[in-house]
Parts: sequence; C-alpha cells; structure tokens
Amino acid sequence: MRRIDILVQLEDADYQRLKSDADDNRQFMSLIRMVILFIVFAMFFFCWGKPLIDLDIQRRQLEQQQQMNIVEAENNVRIREIESEGLDFDDYIHWLYAREKG
Repeated sequence: MRRIDILVQLEDADYQRLKSDADDNRQFMSLIRMVILFIVFAMFFFCWGKPLIDLDIQRRQLEQQQQMNIVEAENNVRIREIESEGLDFDDYIHWLYAREKG
C-alpha cells in the first residue's frame, strides 16, 4: 500500500478556526474524562468503600461495647466485695448513696 501525502494550504483564518476547534475538542474530552473518573470513583466508593467503612465502624462499636461490659463486670465484682465486707448500717447507707449517685 502506498501512502500519498497531500499538502493543503490553508488561510490563516481557517487554520486558526480549525486549531480553535481542536483545542475545544481537547477541552471537551478532558471534561468528559473527569466526569467519567468521578462516576467511577463514586461507584467504587458506594459499592466498596462505604460498606468497608461501615464494617469498620461496627467493629469499633462492638469493641467499645465489649470493653464497657468488661469494666461493668469488674465494677460489679468490686461492689460485691465491698458489700460483703460487713459494713455497718451507716456505712452501707453512704455506700448505697455513692453507688446510685455515681
């Protein structure tokens, strides 16, 4: 196959118009690429990213709840120890007041 090069001479006004159109096309294509990239990113975030973030939040909430349960159980053990020490009535009333207040 033979390639034939044809040189076409354009006037400056036509050349500037064609160059302007080409620049506009490049800008339009750049805009289209940015919109597509945004759509892909949004789809990735809502399909993969958000569920992973939600899973991490749930895991952290469960860890905090577990830690609170452990602290509450330790406090209950301390309360039983204090109550079983054989407090007199006044000390027991003070203890109950502090327990309900705290």
